[in-house]
Amino acid sequence: MGEKAGFLPFPKSFETICMHHGQDPTQWKSKAVIPHIVPSTIFEIDDPTGPKEYIYSRVGNPTRSILESVLAAINKGRFGLCFSSGMSALTAILGLLKKDEHLICCEEISGDSHEVFKNIATNYGICTTFVDVTDINIVCKAIQPNTKLIWVENPSNATLKITDICSISKLAKENEILVGVDNTFLTPYLQRPLELGADIVMHSLTKYMNGHSDIIMGSLCVERQDLHKQLSLIQVVMGLVPSPIDCYQVIRGLKTLGLRMDQHHINSIIIAKFLDRNSVVEKVVHPGLRTHANYNVFKQQASGHSGILSFYIKGGLHESVEFIKCLPLRKLPEGSKAQCKYRKDMLFNYIKHHSSVILFAVPTLNKKLNELQNELREKDNYILIKKLDEKISNDLGAEAEQFIDNPNGHTEKNLNNMAERNNQILEEIPQGRIR
Repeated sequence: MGEKAGFLPFPKSFETICMHHGQDPTQWKSKAVIPHIVPSTIFEIDDPTGPKEYIYSRVGNPTRSILESVLAAINKGRFGLCFSSGMSALTAILGLLKKDEHLICCEEISGDSHEVFKNIATNYGICTTFVDVTDINIVCKAIQPNTKLIWVENPSNATLKITDICSISKLAKENEILVGVDNTFLTPYLQRPLELGADIVMHSLTKYMNGHSDIIMGSLCVERQDLHKQLSLIQVVMGLVPSPIDCYQVIRGLKTLGLRMDQHHINSIIIAKFLDRNSVVEKVVHPGLRTHANYNVFKQQASGHSGILSFYIKGGLHESVEFIKCLPLRKLPEGSKAQCKYRKDMLFNYIKHHSSVILFAVPTLNKKLNELQNELREKDNYILIKKLDEKISNDLGAEAEQFIDNPNGHTEKNLNNMAERNNQILEEIPQGRIR
């Protein structure tokens, strides 16, 4: 099977880079084909007057260096930097700005990222303007003489708006402004912002990149040496580095990234098409569907979509809650009600199994979001399916069908029939490569 119809080609040799870049066995005495985990905090120095590649593990670590090299290569950049979390990587971005400088941020952004740009940045004298970055004219009007950065989540969290990164980057360069893109939802396998003109690309490696829900880490990749020098200084001096063991986990996880993202694309399309044809669903948001408002922009800058989609249940709060309760394979975690009572500023329920997550949000209570987000979400309740597991799309589809057929109880369905119907849908959609 060829490339996904209408999308950008896949990056050449992606899997080979993930498997082997910076990991030549001849560089180690053991000739091990898998990189070593180096937990040592200090390193012996043969020549006190000579160059010192490794001295102290916060400053530099062999395992971390390999991961940073791989990340730079698959992002089509010259330099990669790893951080202890995605949020620490985002915090490092603030170090590029000075007091009384200004940044423009996409209005629809994850809650913690919003907190960083709205409140933490303010403590450092940095002003943030939140705008709809999908409208280039609005972005142009928001630029001030002291604007130094435009920050974009693409797709946005959580209604998956698509920003034209090329247009934003062109505008930014004309005004000597940096462009940063949070590419967590797509990974460099499906979208490469540096190739589209961005200056900085960020990932929460915790999500798709690692792919196993067992580490917390973030990364930044750049092409410019001056940016790397500044960000590296912040990484080291502020102690934002991850552990060598976590770095090894991500190195391992990246080896299957291409395979996993191919299947995520297929699974999410199956679920999206299933939901789109059911009467209890008001709207499905998936940038890989032609019904998406920015579908044409998306297919010009991406090689496909991940396993993330949003959909709206007709009715409102009660119907959305009932939908979640009627999913037989997922259970609300113990203590979730207590959590909701304790955190009154953010109310949500999680249903989690392995790497699949269904998130129901009542964002009207989330004070971290700006007024425009609250206004939008007061009108709509949404359910977000994150990271659809590679092997359970049939089960998820069957679960949704059980609720639609009988929202007050669980009906027994033949999963083989569901699988057959999913396969029929699969024949109609753009697919990834058959491995």
